[in-house]
Amino acid sequence: MMLLSLLFLVALAEGSCVLVQGDSVLDSDLESVLIGAPAPAAGRPLMRAPVTGAKRWIGAEELSRLLGVRPAEMRIPPQGICIERAARHLDESLLRESLRKAIQDDTVSIEILDFSRYPVPEGQLQFLRSGLMASHSAKVERAVLWRGRILSDDRRTTPVWVRLRMYVERDLPFAAHDLIPGKPLTREDIIVTRQRVFPLQHPASDASQALGQTVRRRVAAGEPLLASLLKKPRTVEAGDVVSAEVDHAGIRLRLPAIAETGGRENEFIWLKPAKGGRRFRGRIQEHGLVIVEAENSDKQTSDNASDDSAPLRSGRMAKTGSGTALRD
Repeated sequence: MMLLSLLFLVALAEGSCVLVQGDSVLDSDLESVLIGAPAPAAGRPLMRAPVTGAKRWIGAEELSRLLGVRPAEMRIPPQGICIERAARHLDESLLRESLRKAIQDDTVSIEILDFSRYPVPEGQLQFLRSGLMASHSAKVERAVLWRGRILSDDRRTTPVWVRLRMYVERDLPFAAHDLIPGKPLTREDIIVTRQRVFPLQHPASDASQALGQTVRRRVAAGEPLLASLLKKPRTVEAGDVVSAEVDHAGIRLRLPAIAETGGRENEFIWLKPAKGGRRFRGRIQEHGLVIVEAENSDKQTSDNASDDSAPLRSGRMAKTGSGTALRD
């Protein structure tokens, strides 16, 4: 009999729990316990709210003091009431919606394996790329952990997590055989197959994007040609023989030159006349055309003389095998 009475009181008390939003219990949250008394000024904080998932009990005397009303003007059980912060539990649909916002790709397949089951406060569920515990080379068959958070109205955050697998199907370029750096890729070097890959990988979007580029390191046959592995080949390599055409003070000069440094389009390189002399610098343009940068001041000539460099007025040169061909 005593046990039944205790259970009744517990049920009565649980029915009297007041849900509050945010970090504090406001006087407006407790208006429901008043009987005929004038409502207190709404929005005045009375005490800190309990953490999410916990309850705090307030007796009649303490509640009377906090609200500034007599106990007879309140509708509460003798043992008082409980205060509980409003909370919710995550579910797969809510998680999937938030994950898709982070991925921003509707073609990605997501398989949720597990997630945080504890109650969380109301607020915005947010997953950032920085919270994904996986590298760009992650395997699609392996589960990855993605840490997120609940952002409450009071700017407090609650950590959450989800364990999942995800993949996207793409037509991807792969190495048809072992590839070595320095050699531009041709169609014979690439095969295209449809594969499941980790969504955050950045392969070349198609074979044409990889054509003409070279690999940064040795790539084994069957390895995907990720964008991070590709680079444009150099237009001029160190040691290449070029023909330079120079227009200096109205006089056009032609001389063979050797590239001391290599480079790609729009990059500067150093060159030196094939028969010796001061080196000069030029900017590479398309198709191997190099524009020689020049200054026409005696001061510049004097400054450069110390490092065996000489300025040139202007000119053009084209990469050649023999050093005799010129570009007009």
